[in-house]
Parts: sequence; structure tokens; C-alpha cells
Amino acid sequence: NVQVHNVTLHAPPDSPYTDGIVP
Repeated sequence: NVQVHNVTLHAPPDSPYTDGIVP
């Protein structure tokens, strides 16, 4: 799931993908 993880890092803070991946 490296491709999905990469998207989450570049996703905006309002994106649901960053729900569990907050820097």
C-alpha cells in the first residue's frame, strides 16, 4: 500500500485520507 500512503502524505489536511495520518 505504498501508493496509497504516498497519496495521504500529499493530501490536504481536509482530506479524509489524512484522518489517521496526521504529521
